[in-house]
Amino acid sequence: MKTYIWLIGLLSLAAACAPVLETSVQSSRATEKPVYLWLEAENYSRSNWRGERSGAGPFAPADAQQASKLSGGKWLNLEGARSETYFLEFDFDAEQAGDYEFYVRRFWNHGPFRYRVNEAAWVNIGTDEELIDEDGLRKHVVASWIYPGKVQLKQGQNMLRVELTAKEGAAAFDCFVFSKSVFIPRGVLKPGEKFGLADTGTWAFEPDRDPFGESPIDLRFLNEKVAGESGPVRYDKAKGELVLGNGRPARFWSVTSDGWNFKSFEDLKYHTRRLAKSGVNMVRFHGDLYPKGENSDLMGVDETQREQLWRLVAAAKQDGIYVTMSPYFVLRLNPVPKSWNIPGYAGWGQPFGVLFIDRRLQTGYKAWLKQTLEPKNPYTGIPLARDPALAVIQIQNEDSLFFWTIAGLRPEQKRAYGKLFGDWLKKKYGDLEKAKQAWGNATESEDRWSEGIVAVYGAWELTHHVNDHRNARFTDQIQFCAELMRSFNNEIIQHLRSMGFKGIINAGNWKTADNVTLMDVERYVYSGSDMATNHNYFNATHVNPTDAGMASYTIVEGDYFMPNSTLFQPWRMPTNMKQVAGVANVIGESVWCGPNPYQSEGPFLVSAFASLTGLDSFYWFAHGARDYDSSMGMFQVANPSIMGGFPAAALMFRKGYIRRGETVVSEHRSLQDLWTKKIPVIYEEATFDPNRDLSRTERDALGKELMPLAFLVGRCEVTYGSDPSKTKVTDLARFVDLSKKTVRANTDEIELNYGEGICVLNAPKAQGATGFLSKRSTISLSDLVITPRNEYATVLLVSMDEQPIKASKKLLLQITTQHRPYGYKTESAEFNANMHNKDAKPLSLNGEKILSLGRRPFNVVNTQMTIEIKNKGLKKATLLDVNGYPVRDVPMKSTVSGFEFTLPSEAMYLLLEG
Repeated sequence: MKTYIWLIGLLSLAAACAPVLETSVQSSRATEKPVYLWLEAENYSRSNWRGERSGAGPFAPADAQQASKLSGGKWLNLEGARSETYFLEFDFDAEQAGDYEFYVRRFWNHGPFRYRVNEAAWVNIGTDEELIDEDGLRKHVVASWIYPGKVQLKQGQNMLRVELTAKEGAAAFDCFVFSKSVFIPRGVLKPGEKFGLADTGTWAFEPDRDPFGESPIDLRFLNEKVAGESGPVRYDKAKGELVLGNGRPARFWSVTSDGWNFKSFEDLKYHTRRLAKSGVNMVRFHGDLYPKGENSDLMGVDETQREQLWRLVAAAKQDGIYVTMSPYFVLRLNPVPKSWNIPGYAGWGQPFGVLFIDRRLQTGYKAWLKQTLEPKNPYTGIPLARDPALAVIQIQNEDSLFFWTIAGLRPEQKRAYGKLFGDWLKKKYGDLEKAKQAWGNATESEDRWSEGIVAVYGAWELTHHVNDHRNARFTDQIQFCAELMRSFNNEIIQHLRSMGFKGIINAGNWKTADNVTLMDVERYVYSGSDMATNHNYFNATHVNPTDAGMASYTIVEGDYFMPNSTLFQPWRMPTNMKQVAGVANVIGESVWCGPNPYQSEGPFLVSAFASLTGLDSFYWFAHGARDYDSSMGMFQVANPSIMGGFPAAALMFRKGYIRRGETVVSEHRSLQDLWTKKIPVIYEEATFDPNRDLSRTERDALGKELMPLAFLVGRCEVTYGSDPSKTKVTDLARFVDLSKKTVRANTDEIELNYGEGICVLNAPKAQGATGFLSKRSTISLSDLVITPRNEYATVLLVSMDEQPIKASKKLLLQITTQHRPYGYKTESAEFNANMHNKDAKPLSLNGEKILSLGRRPFNVVNTQMTIEIKNKGLKKATLLDVNGYPVRDVPMKSTVSGFEFTLPSEAMYLLLEG
């Protein structure tokens, strides 16, 4: 049995001190000394808390390991009924007067309390606070950091008083912190402290709080001074790309940000500044603006989320970052408030499809938009509808009449749906009797012809090809559903425009029950707006043995997974999209999901292939940390492999260092072909057999059912409502070699070998390689030679002065390998990937089982490679820390063509200067 062990080393954390002003000098040259006060809960000045200072109690740590997760090794804790108000008072001195950010570490969200500093007003803290950082002591016992708010301290003596406001229940306090700047909680660590724990062959990834000094990897300069300063973002049909208000072309390196949840506005501003530094120029607000609560008014709005959106726009625009608004996700509407009076959904949840059907819900939806977009944003002084920093509005998220979820439609809505279908048929045929005749006089049991109700098939039926009366009925239903959805979208577009919104409107982003025959219908629906969007993740096979659904959103010990790389399955590349002519095209959600260890390829591949195919934006999903995360997540951007790979990748994408390829598939489709489910020339399909599909291609002169490898050669595009005879297809044999398993871009700048699992980029201003690099002794590009010893890594060399690499005086070398938490441990294991599907045949895979998720910090696999750069003008190589600040010089050796050097083991970024 093969075992993977990351837990090597000893935990040694200093015990926390009594409340005093502490400072710490951080490692990088551009850092500041943090100014903060750290108060241990058990070191109070006065209290009536039972148990005194011992830390004993029902939730006291049971052993040394648990104690190590508490500041000072203990906390004040209790449970049960209380006859009096328990309080804590702390007397402490502050050297500096002014505003401080106040943070508290307590037992999860248990124990509501109130606090006051000196003579300030009392502030109440409840049981639904944002949990910034969590450390589990044992099952159901968690120490969590929260942010109660900003406070003012006097120079000299101050007093903090904390009172429990509940007369019963659990409560515990570990410590209290006052910080002059943003404090990024990481367990028991004080500002400036580090765990310093690294397994063999790795280094500890522990970034300092970034002071945002001058740094070679700070890409804030790519953004406008203020987002929207020259007007709203729009789609220029003549240029075929998104442009800023001044007409300058713009590509967007985008992130779905959960920063709008931050209670601290300072935390939010730090978050957006950090994103701008990483090359991000668009964030997505993915919320739910509908009013909450059983008795809520459908015509109201969630005022809390509206304010959070306002704050996000205000913070982001100051860093030159635009905002995409996603206001409605039907999956989270659970239950539908009874007070809304939506037929069939009083107290029921997840009304999939109902937004396209029910006029009352549509009226409410319009009211939510109006109350969000028209009032003045108090943080900017501008209504969102007229703020060009709000670049994109997505009408709804992941809902469609062509997806499986429509099967859950409640009976009342089914009848309303059938009535709309009946009305549509009357317009098409004149009356329902003629429609029935067109269908061969065949009916279904749920038809109510006399009432004008015609049953609508579910998505399952639409995936089938039949040769009976249902064929004509399917055709009519597909057209009806498409026109119904498109009509709703058009109504909302007019509603948004009437409020003065001039930005981009995106109608939808979802999949269908059969992406071969129905995806073009779905995209036709979107083509009435400014943008077509696709959600496309890359994930390893991942199974939780006890809960079928758990592996779809989280990672726990005991899970099985099969490590996988898209470099071996390029037909699953998240950038693969048949783009719609005449509108912007983006990937609206994607990430290389955990626990898959092959994630560093993501930014490299996205930048390369999104540039090649002309995608306007790629939205990474999702980023909810102030800076970097410190534990493994399923949908995680803020880790060393992905966000650590942003700077070089974002730079070359946004600066256009990689040429857009010629169109290899230009498909033209008539609407009738869509309604009749005619097989398209090319489609996005994850389950792809290249040998099978190639044989089909070779047997068909037109190249119908082209293999998805075409998406890696150049742009694939479709025009709807057009003559199919205009379709043009490039001969892929010039670029694809199935025997060697290679795909070459038609620009000759990218080549992917899906046999070896290696992709190389060779453009004048950007060069590199990603994947299983040690399969080659050297990787030689025009101006870069890599001699790798890492089994898996990603290397990018980009020009920072817009000159070709061979002549540049300023280059950034970026290396990302693999990351895992300290002590992460797996073992090889055979498992049945279909263990929760009793109807499916067993699928046995030789993968891994997670034995331990480890703990903080992230450990990054050592860099092991030698680099040669063919540029004789270079004079200096400087190792940068993970925030991009200078650490030390790296010795260089002259070669015939330039310079060569061996990378330090902790190398992530190097600055090369001439």
